[in-house]
Amino acid sequence: MEPYIIDASKADLDINKTAEIFNEFGFLILRQGFHPDIVKKIKKLSFDYVESKKLWVYKYKNKKVHVKEFGSVIPLVPALDNIIKNALPVKIIREIVKEELYYFRDAVIVKMKNEDGRFPMHQDSANWNCKPERLVSIWIPLRDVNEEMGVLHVVPKSHKIGGSQRLEHQLYFMGIKLPSFVHKIARAAPKNSNSKSERGLPLKMRISEFLARMVAYAGIKVFSFISERSDSVSRGYEEFRQAYTVDNEEDYWNHAIFKNMNRGDCIIYHSRTLHGSKGNRTEKPREAFVPTFMGANFTRNGIKISEPNMGFLKV
Repeated sequence: MEPYIIDASKADLDINKTAEIFNEFGFLILRQGFHPDIVKKIKKLSFDYVESKKLWVYKYKNKKVHVKEFGSVIPLVPALDNIIKNALPVKIIREIVKEELYYFRDAVIVKMKNEDGRFPMHQDSANWNCKPERLVSIWIPLRDVNEEMGVLHVVPKSHKIGGSQRLEHQLYFMGIKLPSFVHKIARAAPKNSNSKSERGLPLKMRISEFLARMVAYAGIKVFSFISERSDSVSRGYEEFRQAYTVDNEEDYWNHAIFKNMNRGDCIIYHSRTLHGSKGNRTEKPREAFVPTFMGANFTRNGIKISEPNMGFLKV
């Protein structure tokens, strides 16, 4: 059995060793990390709340991928918090992070039935602006899931290659490189500026976002913004291409692994691990709950997340 597949039912599970495997591969597939009955409770608590409040947010309706989701259920449902924080996967994450844990976010995600589109490979850290870029998520399928339904795919060790993406992944998959002057201007922005935009982003990132919008105006749709480390992003992906011999999106999928998941199984993954999912070609929706964790000394937009005014919930 591959080292990153862990049988959580074993009484002698070594949490320290399990954390070391995570650090090596950037993810763990935890068989029966949750008791199946606990997963049923997670589904009931999360779905019942979202359904009762009619909080679903529908995304990508005009795309090939169609999902509905709602984030930040745990702060609203204390019983869900009690289940998650006492679960074995979170004990493993405490050993990985090695500091007091906070929830960064959580989400109930439903990939609609008979949807043949796929969500492209991506790194979560690309959009979160947290430091260090080593948040940890748990992908908890709320029913048995196989490849046909769109099980999560992950690329082993991709958390070690370069910096997080900031541009839409198609830029890389299509072989499009940004002109060097874009990176030069982004790097020239003040490094120590405390100036904030209305959205709380540092001046350097505002300039980078403006440059990304220039690219979008030129005809390439951009989902987010260039990071303040835009040079390391490009360099990181060149390293990744060389290490994995990738030239297009399909090559990334060829390097990804997946395993069919039973209710109770879960995937713990690093925020810089490349991951994605293919279409749901079944008659049933693919349902998952995904909480994400960070340490008390992590920062977002340069502010320590454990500061009371940040509003993050302690685990």
